[in-house]
Amino acid sequence: MKASGKTFWNNVDKLWPSSLRRLCDVTGLSYQRIRDQRSTGRLPALSDAYMISTAVGATIEKLISGMNTSDFPENINAIAERSLQADDDDIRFIRTILGIDDSIYTLYGDFRL
Repeated sequence: MKASGKTFWNNVDKLWPSSLRRLCDVTGLSYQRIRDQRSTGRLPALSDAYMISTAVGATIEKLISGMNTSDFPENINAIAERSLQADDDDIRFIRTILGIDDSIYTLYGDFRL
């Protein structure tokens, strides 16, 4: 999934009931810079995104994608955590059982399945 600045700012708007200027006052970020990024649909710098996410009470992940991994069912999170501990043979076996091909594996990069 490609991160979208438009999605980020739409999610900020949903969670922040006040003005963009007020958000910048609370976070200490430059109003002009944040306004320009928002109006052009660009993602803010990571440090700015962190400040914004803290102010609106959401994770950066939630602002970018609209959901948190904590929104997944408990068993999905457990499977993901266990897959990080699996060796390459186990991963190949699991991928074969689930019918996951190489194109999906490369799409998600570091995620082990």
